Amino acid sequence: MPSTQQLSRFVRQIKTSADDLIHNRISARRCFTVSGDPPRMVAPAWKSAGNPPKNFSSFNDLGTQGYNKNIYKAIAHADTPAMVVGNLGCAHIVEVVDPSRGHRYGILDHRERVVRLGGTEYGAQHQAVWNQQQTEHRNGGAWFMDPWFGNYYHWLIYSLPRVIAINESGYKEPLILPAWIPGSDYIRASLGFLGHEIESIQRLSSPVTTFNRLIVADGGFPSPHLFARLRSKIISHTSSCTTAKTLGSKLYISRSGAARRRINNESDVSQLCKNAGINAIKSEEFSFAQQVQIFRNARLLVGMHGAGLANMLWMEPGSHVIEISGSREVFPHYYQLALTLGHHYWLVKSSPSEQMKPIGQKHESDYEVDIQELEAMIQMAVRDQS
Repeated sequence: MPSTQQLSRFVRQIKTSADDLIHNRISARRCFTVSGDPPRMVAPAWKSAGNPPKNFSSFNDLGTQGYNKNIYKAIAHADTPAMVVGNLGCAHIVEVVDPSRGHRYGILDHRERVVRLGGTEYGAQHQAVWNQQQTEHRNGGAWFMDPWFGNYYHWLIYSLPRVIAINESGYKEPLILPAWIPGSDYIRASLGFLGHEIESIQRLSSPVTTFNRLIVADGGFPSPHLFARLRSKIISHTSSCTTAKTLGSKLYISRSGAARRRINNESDVSQLCKNAGINAIKSEEFSFAQQVQIFRNARLLVGMHGAGLANMLWMEPGSHVIEISGSREVFPHYYQLALTLGHHYWLVKSSPSEQMKPIGQKHESDYEVDIQELEAMIQMAVRDQS
């Protein structure tokens, strides 16, 4: 007899299929089958470690501290499907530029059905652009983008693993980039390290681009297998730097120069870290290659919730990450990443500053860190390392 969990999954699958029929959507994997080109698996399915943050005895304990224990628990017990790369056949990429949300991309198949693919979306704005039928035609391309690719975290964690997947799939279609990309060097440098000089990557130049053959990567949160291959590939193309040796293996990422989510008692945090032999760093002041080497050398990382923590990707598995949570409502991106990379993860609370009004959302305020709790976490993490 099927378990309750199996029945629930079956019900969700039925509901998803019904929704897709109503909204004229098709999954990428179904589209691969229709194209007659079987998808190619590049990373197996996997399951998360299932552990709460190290300073919490259980997920219920997280709940008593005001965190959404259900989100953390769902991440810790998530089943992630295999990453596959496949051919959608003839497909259309529809671009919308939203003043508040930036560039957003949707994909339609040859029958004008919305392709349900992670990292894309399709709404009324996309349909309005599609109805104008201002289309540019291309032969072939490989789509790997995340909608927030201009953010360092999203580029490292979602876009680059898909480049690795496409590279290893055997397909030869050139990568596709939007006409606009951020000016910082991490996009150009990282793609170059993976064998794609940015000058050779084709750019979208029309609100609607039709490809005779569109290759895409489909899967959940990237697996440890993909991250390990990405880490190895990138590190092999960077050389050791004096700064990494000088900063040592214990780092604190300072957000004192950031426009939001700063720490108001930064001087107290910095002094605490200094006393513990932890060097402060502003990661944005270093090139991409330098950041890779600096964090490759780290074994203990402390920082406020922010994109700089994505650099835990370069640390050896089994390292320690102490995240200062900006809000009980912040989605636990870095908890999920730490679990996937095999790091020990600690979660330190902070409180919205009374001196600053929140900027839009609560977690965009500035914060006060509980110094005693942070000191205890650091001491425990250091003891764990020895």
